[in-house]
Amino acid sequence: MKTDHDSKPSWYDALLKPPLEGQKWTAEKSENVLKEISMLKRKKEGFSKRSFKLGWFVPIIAVISAAIVFISAEGFNRTIYDGENSRNVGTIGIAKWEMLPGDGMIAGKPAGAMWLIHKQLSEMLGHKVEIIATHQETGMIIEELPEMIINDTNAQEIDKRLLSSVNAVTKTRIVSDMAIPLGGKWHFEMFIDGLSNGSKEWMVPDGGWELSPSFESGSFTMTGTKGKLGFIDPGFIAGKGNKYMWHFWGTNEELTGDLQIYAVRESTDELLTVFESKVRPGKHNGADSTLPSGITLPFVGKWKLIVMINKQWFGNVVVQVDKGL
Repeated sequence: MKTDHDSKPSWYDALLKPPLEGQKWTAEKSENVLKEISMLKRKKEGFSKRSFKLGWFVPIIAVISAAIVFISAEGFNRTIYDGENSRNVGTIGIAKWEMLPGDGMIAGKPAGAMWLIHKQLSEMLGHKVEIIATHQETGMIIEELPEMIINDTNAQEIDKRLLSSVNAVTKTRIVSDMAIPLGGKWHFEMFIDGLSNGSKEWMVPDGGWELSPSFESGSFTMTGTKGKLGFIDPGFIAGKGNKYMWHFWGTNEELTGDLQIYAVRESTDELLTVFESKVRPGKHNGADSTLPSGITLPFVGKWKLIVMINKQWFGNVVVQVDKGL
């Protein structure tokens, strides 16, 4: 499950260097180039008027002139980088951004987060944004913010006049749940219109290792989080598989798609994929969806079962695995 984000070849970063000096090909630059061409022409004519006037210099002028027209045209879809700034005709391109997690952030509990993109809201409307989080220790990948189209309902503008910083700029604010299942170092990467806009790392304190409680639903006793997820629990014996009937609560959208259940033993970084299937709505035993599973946990100890639906964290269930007789 690990990405190759950190294994790019040495020449990769060179691709991000400015292809042109400055942000824009100006009329002044065009005039300077034409002056240089004129000077070159006069010098060359002194050596060979007969061969140069109608020879290879004419196509050179045509090529350079065409290049000037192409570069100065407004409307070609290309990003021009200038240090930390960028502009893009047709798309947003690279944009600076900030990440502000909520207070009390800890693994296993949604804390919320603000993401500030250094662009005016009017510039961001209609563009797609997505945030992917990767756990460095295990390689787990989650969609912290599934791809969404920015509009004036899910985003707000923060005027630079409301900010205390001297270098403050107007920013577009979006929010996410910041629901992180595991403690450790997480790598957050933002994509705008499918283009990576860089990444930031954040150390998430570990937590959420208390054994999950039991609760009643229908005529059954389950282990998990009431009103969210749980399963009818026959117990866990190390190395011995068993059947577990999972129950989920949520909207039809939340409960439709690919399901993965991972397991991590306390004080280790080994991530196991213990069950994969598809989930869909269907009321049963008081839940909005149910699904049978077969799970085997290999070692004695406390285990965290991490439930993902469509690459988004849905919830954790912490269980104790006992030694067999």
